Amino acid sequence: MTFVANEVYSDAWAWRVARLGVVDFYAGPELQTRVGIVYNMRNSNNPANLKLGFHVGGMGMAEVRYRILHIPARTSYQLDFPLVGAVFSPQYTQSYYEIFTLKHYAGTVHFVSPFNGFSLRRILTTDLTIRDSIMRVILENDSYQWHTSTNSYAIRSFRLGFGFVFNSYSILPREKASDYLPY
Repeated sequence: MTFVANEVYSDAWAWRVARLGVVDFYAGPELQTRVGIVYNMRNSNNPANLKLGFHVGGMGMAEVRYRILHIPARTSYQLDFPLVGAVFSPQYTQSYYEIFTLKHYAGTVHFVSPFNGFSLRRILTTDLTIRDSIMRVILENDSYQWHTSTNSYAIRSFRLGFGFVFNSYSILPREKASDYLPY
């Protein structure tokens, strides 16, 4: 039996690069950090494997604003792609005792590029303005992988989320949710 946990933090800076009718296109750089653990009960030497990664990449996004029955709405599609980075990955039989106590850490950090770790993250988001709040539906697909001489790692996930965005407390004058979706 295998257990996998993975956490991704990414920060992207986007600038509008083009407008085609009602569709806006954005692009920019992105920094991405991944922390995860794989626990394999069949691996007696090293059942828990820590996965760390840091990547620099790019992002692109297309956004369209429209109305559904006089309700302001916005739909965006975002694509994130890591270009270069580094991952912490011990060799298959290498234990953490060897790495941290005996200082046998050669080959535990690997360079990652699209040639040995092609990864993509796709995010589809729809926002509907309802009074002073926004109802958000998000669909995310993440395909993250890398290959080294001794290891291959791949995680593919699919997430669906629903939520509401609203102001609960504001020091500055409160903006309406409709100000978030100008027309």
